[in-house]
This record gives sequence, structure tokens and C-alpha cells, in this order.
Amino acid sequence: MSGRRSLLAVGVALCLLAAGCTPSSEAPPRPQLLDIAYASDTNPAHRLDLYLPAGRGPYPLVVFIHGGAWAFGDKAMRLGSRGGYGDLRRTLYAQGYAVASVRYRFVKEARFPAQLYDVKAAVRYLRANARRLNLDARRFVAMGDSAGGQLAEMVGMTSNRPELEGDVGVTGVPSDVRAVVSYFGVSDLVRIFDDRVKEGCGPRPRRPERTREGQLVGGDPEGDAKPLATLGSPITYVDSAPDVPILLFHGTRDCVVPDTQSLRLYDALRAVEKPVEIQLVTAGHADRLFYTDRTLRARLVDFLSCQDAIS
Repeated sequence: MSGRRSLLAVGVALCLLAAGCTPSSEAPPRPQLLDIAYASDTNPAHRLDLYLPAGRGPYPLVVFIHGGAWAFGDKAMRLGSRGGYGDLRRTLYAQGYAVASVRYRFVKEARFPAQLYDVKAAVRYLRANARRLNLDARRFVAMGDSAGGQLAEMVGMTSNRPELEGDVGVTGVPSDVRAVVSYFGVSDLVRIFDDRVKEGCGPRPRRPERTREGQLVGGDPEGDAKPLATLGSPITYVDSAPDVPILLFHGTRDCVVPDTQSLRLYDALRAVEKPVEIQLVTAGHADRLFYTDRTLRARLVDFLSCQDAIS
């Protein structure tokens, strides 16, 4: 496996070397629009923050979905924060991207697919209001980390499935995106426990329904809740997914979401000739270097540029 991973990590750098993309210095940001309600209700989970860069729009947009095991997390992407989200936002700002960071319902409030319905509702709201918000409705990118990575992958891979749209907020507007970037995302809920065991990350849980994955699907992802876990696994949609370019970042020392999750999705998409790239990193789960490392930041910018997602 180690030789294969090295080959993948080197191979995906070809586009970067050809284009020579590197993030530029940050320009002064425009005002932030915080706690925008993207659904016609008072639920605080149905809120997003919109950060607009300097310069003239309409701006290409990254819809960012924070992680937190579908159970916690913060949509704030403060530039001075220590968790890395501010650094990611700074990188996107420097390239002229607007960033919409989305909150969604957690597992204590609702099981899947409520989280996907929420994120797609946010995408539809932003597209429906693109002119007013000075956004380019043709150039939306879904991005997320960990649980948010799973949701970003689902947004990109299921935009052609009306049954997974939900009826939250604005309806009748497309929720498709031009590209997907997933940082250490969960791609296969059914096999997540098995992957952890095989990677030496601990034993199989005695009460799987009490894990975050189990709470997400309301039971054992390998047992009674397998149908819903299958529905919530991006790998389920490999054959039917639209040809949306996907970039997967994953750490080879990740015991929360083993890199096998992204490698399996990568292999499956490649097998059916779907556009996908992977960047493996010697790091654990949610390491800040995913957002601060110069090479990885340049890799992100290059991917978006090469796929014509923002230009």
C-alpha cells in the first residue's frame, strides 16, 4: 500500500507543475455577511456566513461545509483562528473566491439525509440570490472536511437525484456544483468500522448505534441501518454521478477517517473514468497543515483552476 500511495501523491502533482499556480498575497476583504438564513424558518442550524473578497464581482464561490462528526462544529472561518479554517479562507480570498460557510442540522436533531438536504438548500439559496450577492452562479464549488467532506462529496455526486434534494428553503433551483474538494472525508459509511480495524485504529465498537456514524443513520451502519448508511455513502453513486471533478486530500496517519476511505472512492471513480485526483499527506485527522502548508494550498488552487471551476 505504501508504494501505491507514494505513486498517487506524486502523480496528482502533474497539473500543478504544468500550471505553476501559487496563492498570491491576500487583498483587503470586503464586508462579511454573517448568519444569513438560507431557509424560511427560525432554526439556527439553517444559517450561513458569506465572505466576499476584495475586487469586483461576480465572484466564484466555494460553499464550505465544516466537519465535526455531524454532531458539532462551527461555521465561523475567522482569519485569526488557530484551527486552520481562517487560513483556508485566506487562500481562497487571495484568488478572488467568495466563501459561504454553511451550518446544518446535527445528529441530535435529525438523522441523515437531513444534513444533505440542508447543504443543498444553502446551495440553492446562494444560486437563487447570486445576482443580489454578487456571485457567479455558474461557478460554485463544494468543499468540506471530515463529516463536511462527506456532505461535499454527496452534493457533487447526487445533483442529478431529485429524491435527495429535500424541500428545505428555496426549491426548483439547481444544487449542482462545478467541482468538489474533500478533506479527509467519509466516503463509505458501511465500511468505516472495518477500515479502522484494518488500519489498527482500535476494535470494532460494541454499540455501533452510539457512534457518530450510528447516530447519523439511526443504528448499526453494517447492520439494521445499512440501507441508510448506503444511501449516505458517496461511493454508492460512483456509476451514476455526474462528471464533476473531485479532489481528495487525506492523511496517511488518520485513525478517525482512515485514508482507505478516500483511496477506495478514488479507485472506484477512476475505474469508471470519472475525473478524480487524490493528494495523500503524512498527517493525522484534521491536521492544520492541510490548510497552512504552502504546497497543499497551491495544490488546491491549481486543481480549481485546471478544472475551470473558477476561471
